Amino acid sequence: MVDLPIQSIADAREQGPKTQQIVHDAIVRWLREEASIEIERVDFDAPLFELGIDSMGAATIGNQLELITRKKINPDVLYELETINELAEHLDSLRPSDTN
Repeated sequence: MVDLPIQSIADAREQGPKTQQIVHDAIVRWLREEASIEIERVDFDAPLFELGIDSMGAATIGNQLELITRKKINPDVLYELETINELAEHLDSLRPSDTN
């Protein structure tokens, strides 16, 4: 599994960026580094698996999002939600340490 580079998790928590931006950033990093997809071409409403995110990629992204947001992400949710924006909306609905 590949660790996504997070510039500063503490900074992200202090600045309180929107969940959607956190999700977009994590996925764009994964796509750029693992799937070699140009950032300008990412459609955040496209199905995750059409973007080249396989089960290992989904697990990596999910783990990074848990670290950044302090929200427990049920691995099944990554298969149930179809798009990046749906994932962001789901995370917005969780409180820190929630399970779904």
